[in-house]
Amino acid sequence: MEQIMSNWISSELVDSITYTIIQSMWQGAIIALITFILFQWRGKHNPILKHKIALLGVASLFVCALVTFVSSYMMGVTTDVTAMVGTVSEWTANIIILDEGALTLSNTWIGYLWILGVTVFSIKFLMDIGIVQYIRYSAIENEESKEYKSKLDSLQQGINTSVVLKVSNIIQATVTIGFFKPIILFPVGMLTQLTLLEVESILRHEMAHIIRKDYLMNIIQSIMEIVLFYHPLVWWLSKVAREERE
Repeated sequence: MEQIMSNWISSELVDSITYTIIQSMWQGAIIALITFILFQWRGKHNPILKHKIALLGVASLFVCALVTFVSSYMMGVTTDVTAMVGTVSEWTANIIILDEGALTLSNTWIGYLWILGVTVFSIKFLMDIGIVQYIRYSAIENEESKEYKSKLDSLQQGINTSVVLKVSNIIQATVTIGFFKPIILFPVGMLTQLTLLEVESILRHEMAHIIRKDYLMNIIQSIMEIVLFYHPLVWWLSKVAREERE
């Protein structure tokens, strides 16, 4: 795999990717410690704040990785791991030293594996977006949804974005799709099974997602997860963020 991909990707790029991954390990450890302290100090009994702290943690690691990659690529990262001891810890350097000699960054599989992983997760992400768009454009307005149009209009007061209520025979639970033109979707038949108060409660919940721009934030979070898919900190904080978002 390494030989095949090296024909398409420059060794300098792979070196910088590998270097960035190595550096992000200790960067993530520091961010994880700070985030854990903030969770215990401020976010323990505040779901909204905990959600923001979790997203901030993911974003911080993403920015650190981006800065590390750009700086290493522009300056040219060394290909000899033993020469990196001055810039990374001895423990980190020892991880990628094999037997008698140092393993050069340009010959490691780390960078190539990251590229492969990003490709796979990107394809999955685009497929998920395609499914969401199919659900969006296959949804319809019927008599059920039109009955609650006035209620939805009253909940939109003070919001610049126009929100539409539709039903779908594909979904099993209520969802909100879209950022510029958000749509609240109910499963077909669900509106007739709920009371007015129950529908209003669900609409308020979905409107809260729209006001917080959760759909856009979820896309941004997904992109950061793709780039940092290898890091356990990202999986932990992303899980926390999604749980607290609901």
